[in-house]
Amino acid sequence: MPAESDLQIRRSGHLDLAACAPLAEELGAHLSLPGARIHLDLDDCPSVGLGPLQVIVAAMHEARARGAGLSVSAPAGGAVAAALDRAGFTAADETPVITDETWRGLAPLD
Repeated sequence: MPAESDLQIRRSGHLDLAACAPLAEELGAHLSLPGARIHLDLDDCPSVGLGPLQVIVAAMHEARARGAGLSVSAPAGGAVAAALDRAGFTAADETPVITDETWRGLAPLD
């Protein structure tokens, strides 16, 4: 049985600007719990906008600052990877600035 501070969030469909506030609210509320551990599943999102990406990255940094865990799953080369590329997380030589290890390593769920 998961602890009260464990949360699985699954998103499907297009993650666009309208998703920012609800996602930020859900992540923020849960990150305020002691020992919060969140897994955000984006496997079924065909597109991810830059706004939701910013919310997710900000939540990862907030999780790290609070000693919480936040992990994200998404298909390699999928919508999240494309959003990271659009946001400039790819170097000029096409080398990802944020690798899978870095993305998951910002605040691992363990």
